Amino acid sequence: MLIRLARRNEADELSALVMRAKAHWGYDAAFLEACRDDLRVRSEQIAAGAVWVAELDGMAAGVLELAIADSEAEVRACFVEPHAIGRGVGRALWRHAEALAMAAGASAVRCRHVAQAVFAIRHGAGGVGMCGLCRPRRVG
Repeated sequence: MLIRLARRNEADELSALVMRAKAHWGYDAAFLEACRDDLRVRSEQIAAGAVWVAELDGMAAGVLELAIADSEAEVRACFVEPHAIGRGVGRALWRHAEALAMAAGASAVRCRHVAQAVFAIRHGAGGVGMCGLCRPRRVG
């Protein structure tokens, strides 16, 4: 598996990946359409170096958007292609987020969504309640 920065020309492809991943969890078409713009991967975020891609066999299998400010990092998005679920993509993206946060001096990683926090805690992050705040740990 390779984790790399997203490229600007991938915004639409990664947005489609996010929508497939969200749909996998049983959300209805009306809900998915209502949140399409909020879930869209933006080329501005890619250009800012905030979007990372996990590749399996040369294809995008997951996407991570991470914002770091001051002493806190926020996982704004972390989605895995349905066919890649269970293959370690989400775990690898989370570990990458932790490593980036620690390298930047962040003392906490906030998850935008409770489901992300539950995933992170299940994979070893030190959780603080259900507010989506996790303490990063050294990886490697």
